[in-house]
Amino acid sequence: DSELVDTLEALLWMPELSLVAKSMGIHLKTVQFRRKRIQEILGVNLGDADTRLTLSIAVRLSRLKSR
Repeated sequence: DSELVDTLEALLWMPELSLVAKSMGIHLKTVQFRRKRIQEILGVNLGDADTRLTLSIAVRLSRLKSR
């Protein structure tokens, strides 16, 4: 789902949920729901720095590959 990938990418660069919501033009509760869903799907904690680094690299590579 591209919405989840877009939200994940925003969360990786802006860990404050209110900033993510504002930048994406969506409600804070939507960001909270998507963050929870992303963590459930991936089985990770987005609060962990190593996980965030790994995911940011993976998202970046995925974006480059799709060009």
